[in-house]
Amino acid sequence: MQLVVRLALAALFLSTFTPHALAQKSDFCVGFSEGWKSLKGDLAMAPMCPIPTVSSIGMTAYHEGVKAGVSKARSTGGEPALRATARSDHESFCDGFSDGWRMVKGTDNLRPVCPRPPITPIGSTPYKEGLRVGMQKGRVS
Repeated sequence: MQLVVRLALAALFLSTFTPHALAQKSDFCVGFSEGWKSLKGDLAMAPMCPIPTVSSIGMTAYHEGVKAGVSKARSTGGEPALRATARSDHESFCDGFSDGWRMVKGTDNLRPVCPRPPITPIGSTPYKEGLRVGMQKGRVS
């Protein structure tokens, strides 16, 4: 009986604390998932997180993950969604705009002045909309 309990606890431990489960909680993997969902939509399942890349100077692992997720989503094709996801729903539109700009252009470029925020659609946040607008503006210029 004790052997069965020990085996069950070992199986539970291994399924909960595997390296894959721990890697999914890293900043890079959170960013990867959100970058994927920014193009594929909030309900899309992100693929397994790749091996994290080395962060560029001035960039965080989260931002590198978002860039990798967006790149992977673009490479698979399909219809993109217009909403981006956010790491924190408590940040402003201008915070999202700044982060979106930096994800495309990097931190060495001068960021433009934050534009006037649009009306936030239902199911989105000001940060998500700022991220979307910042990435679009960074790609255009």
